[in-house]
Amino acid sequence: MKLNVKKMVYLSLLIAMGVVLKIFKIPVPFIGLTFTGFPPIIAGVLFGPVSGFIVGAFGDVLGFIFRPTGPYMPHFTLSAALTGAIPGLVIYYFKNRKLTFWHYLLAIGIGQTITSVLMVPYFLNILFGLPFKVKFYEGIVKQLQHIPLYAILAKIIVERVHQSGVLKANDTA
Repeated sequence: MKLNVKKMVYLSLLIAMGVVLKIFKIPVPFIGLTFTGFPPIIAGVLFGPVSGFIVGAFGDVLGFIFRPTGPYMPHFTLSAALTGAIPGLVIYYFKNRKLTFWHYLLAIGIGQTITSVLMVPYFLNILFGLPFKVKFYEGIVKQLQHIPLYAILAKIIVERVHQSGVLKANDTA
């Protein structure tokens, strides 16, 4: 991972955005969507899996510091970090192709399924005894809304960033 000042600033802004979204948990009215997982995803898609991992991990830890919701559990930091790393890995695999909506949908779908649908319910079960099945099905319902929305937003943002010339090819993944 090549790190320069410009990239550090963008990653810092994404971490800050993730912390704010985590602290305030601003839902979309009437449907309850939140965007807490989006900053690490966009970091992973734009800058690569390591950057997505960093944004997810730092965003989770700083969000916990500013708004603790119980004891600190590193399990959820791992899940947040992988939320950014997995889509970054999948997009990196397709980097020599023209990325379509379906590439983003696949990348984000794999990442969100592993983290939000499988890992989080598993951690809630082993740490707090919450029934896995209940949280698993709840995760599926939420991610059926989040995944397409995140994919649309990621595609739009990546295209606009590249069109504007704000980031050069060597600045991204």
